[in-house]
Amino acid sequence: MRWRKKKRVALALGAGGARGIAHIGVLRALEEESIPIDCIAGSSFGSIVGAIYSISMDSRKVERRIRDYIQSPDFKEAMEEIESIENDTSRNFLERIQSTLRRGYFYTRALRKKSILTPEAFVHNMKRLVGEESFKDMHIPFKCLSVDLITGNPIGLDEGDLCLALQASSATPGFFPPVRLNSMLLVDGGVAEMVPLY
Repeated sequence: MRWRKKKRVALALGAGGARGIAHIGVLRALEEESIPIDCIAGSSFGSIVGAIYSISMDSRKVERRIRDYIQSPDFKEAMEEIESIENDTSRNFLERIQSTLRRGYFYTRALRKKSILTPEAFVHNMKRLVGEESFKDMHIPFKCLSVDLITGNPIGLDEGDLCLALQASSATPGFFPPVRLNSMLLVDGGVAEMVPLY
């Protein structure tokens, strides 16, 4: 008699603000179908959603925390800072970001350690989202993807300071400050892979 090996489910949550919100619906669908998740990898906003879910294991708690943040004065202030970089109303916000990124402007700013949000504001906003929780609080193995600006190599983070790791994974060049970790200068994982591999 041949035994079938149990299939493991690895969930990859990609980059992109709007896509990040959609990830919550995917998590809810998996819950409703009672499909267990064995591990999660996230990049950029997907890393934030993945981290909160790995700790809470409840899509409704993830949604509540993100909605609370989006409705907060902190988020409004951050968005006003970001949207002030370009006043072209003929395109939507994401299109403006993408076109400017293609010009290389934000990568130059990142290499010069310049950003629209200050490091202090970036840390404050991330802590507003994830609090003081750590990798040790996770019930599902989790890894977030970042990129070392110095070498161009993708970097997987699954231990140490969770807030710092999520900052590194979501530090869109030019908007949010790069994160210094050891000898690396880390930025948004979506620069290397929109959808991470665990």
